[in-house]
Amino acid sequence: MTDPEFHLVEPPYFQLDEAVDWIEFTQTADAEPDGWFSVLASISPLEDALRRGKLTGFASLDASPVQTIEQSTWTEFDIYPANSDGKIIQNRDEADITSFVVRSFKAYRAAALKDLSQPTAKLVPGIAEQEPGFHRVMDQVVFLEDDLRRNFPAGAAPRKALPSLDKKYATFLKKIEEGRYLSSPAPLTFDEVLDLLVDYLKRTKQLHSTLSSIRKGLKRHYEEVRSGGQ
Repeated sequence: MTDPEFHLVEPPYFQLDEAVDWIEFTQTADAEPDGWFSVLASISPLEDALRRGKLTGFASLDASPVQTIEQSTWTEFDIYPANSDGKIIQNRDEADITSFVVRSFKAYRAAALKDLSQPTAKLVPGIAEQEPGFHRVMDQVVFLEDDLRRNFPAGAAPRKALPSLDKKYATFLKKIEEGRYLSSPAPLTFDEVLDLLVDYLKRTKQLHSTLSSIRKGLKRHYEEVRSGGQ
């Protein structure tokens, strides 16, 4: 596959959040219901596979078109959990993890970059004096699904029983259209099933979580099903 043949919106690709979810629920035996520590633990093996050249990633780097990211480039980039606004989350109680930021740990001069969306408090050497620095940024990060599954096969870690959060979502789904979407959102999309789930929770006065938490819980349920967890 050459870069011009790459189509971001078409399968079979895993987006970054899907890749982290996949690793979390196939490689981590003690994944938690709230997902904080198990999400962080799932980022590290993904970064390691990219830096070792075992897994190929595609992304928009410094506002460029989506392209293959070379193994050497990953050595200066880190993946950070973020909220829905793209703000990096530093502490467990700060916000729900709903997205990820991929940026360089080094800082660069503004003149060296196209994308200045990640400023840093660090100053960098300028032509005449120190000047504000910026991180390089990757966006629209995706992976080939077969490549990811080969590096992180389902069932690689011994699985505990489904956590209570996932059992709760299975119970909810059984009540929607006689359990039609219990194992898969097909023939609907994931977001359409999510809308049905939210409507059900509103009708039954069980809507006690944020939309982002419900989305993550539903995704967890389906990943467990796909990895043979139930």
